[in-house]
Amino acid sequence: MILRMFWPREKVETWKKQVSGPAGTESCSNMMCMVNVAQNLWGKARFALKPLSISEDQKVLKVQFYWLPRHSYSREMPAIRTPSPFPGNLSSSTVNGQHSAKLFNIATDTKLCSGDIITFETNDPVGHPLPSMELLNMQWVLHRVLALSGVANATDEDLEPESYQEDTESDTEEE
Repeated sequence: MILRMFWPREKVETWKKQVSGPAGTESCSNMMCMVNVAQNLWGKARFALKPLSISEDQKVLKVQFYWLPRHSYSREMPAIRTPSPFPGNLSSSTVNGQHSAKLFNIATDTKLCSGDIITFETNDPVGHPLPSMELLNMQWVLHRVLALSGVANATDEDLEPESYQEDTESDTEEE
């Protein structure tokens, strides 16, 4: 497992237990309900949630929201090149310097900005548990890695150019 190359075995095993329980990945502690626009941005690692705290009674979870800048994918990166850090003052997702998506807090009628605190609550921590702090920590790390590496924006062809080259060659041979 590639995660073990970067994290201690104990940490990876903890994450594995969180997602491979009796219900598999289909449990409340492994899911977050988001409006479809937010879900799409989440899936593309356009933002990340830094877990801050969960109350003792497991009814209140606080996370910090961060927009993640988009980087171009490259199969190779010089070892001496340092990726640019994540700015802390972003108020939207940008593509080529242009605003491409914003999210709003409907309770306060304000746009979500990097650094904003979001609170998740449940009245039933057993039947409707909040997301797992361990999995949120894993997500926090992995979404930032995806954004920095540009993999979040990469196409299948970017990631496996050999496969696409072979397909193109076989299409040409068939003609």
